[in-house]
Amino acid sequence: MCDKMVAHLDFYLTFADLAGTSVKAPGIKPWDGRSMLSVLEDFNNPWPSRFLITHIGRWNSGEVEKHKYKRFSIKNEKYSLVNNTELYDLANDLGQATNIASEYPEVVQQLQKQYDVFWNDIQPHLVNEGLERTRPVQPYFTLYKDAFGKEAFDIANEKGKKDRVEYHERRIARMKGSANAQN
Repeated sequence: MCDKMVAHLDFYLTFADLAGTSVKAPGIKPWDGRSMLSVLEDFNNPWPSRFLITHIGRWNSGEVEKHKYKRFSIKNEKYSLVNNTELYDLANDLGQATNIASEYPEVVQQLQKQYDVFWNDIQPHLVNEGLERTRPVQPYFTLYKDAFGKEAFDIANEKGKKDRVEYHERRIARMKGSANAQN
């Protein structure tokens, strides 16, 4: 088992290293990817601290600031700040069941500060800002409607939405149960 904080954004540079190329990192910020090769070769190799940031950026044009603190998280090796109000201790609460933000306001402030630096850095890269927002084309939905009609599609789609909600509720309950079992 490896206790290093790695993520999908590390794959590109890792694969480049494995291939022996001299590809340069697309960025050098604390949230940019890095090669995992040295850690894969030996889990004891050093791996500097970092922040992992996720943000689901879907909003109407002109509403960037309104969505800055919605649907995001920033993590370091110990804590995860979610939606700017929820803080979790990842070492002791992997299922993120207990919000400890009120107990550690200095940690919340530190993570907020790093997130703000990230947010300001990505602003020039928001290439879809100002464009008309369209719904994605879902070819299987179109095929189903064509084959069975709109009424049958609407019934199946509502059932699918309900099933997805129930699935996520079961998944969260399992995660909380697993986290409680570890404590």
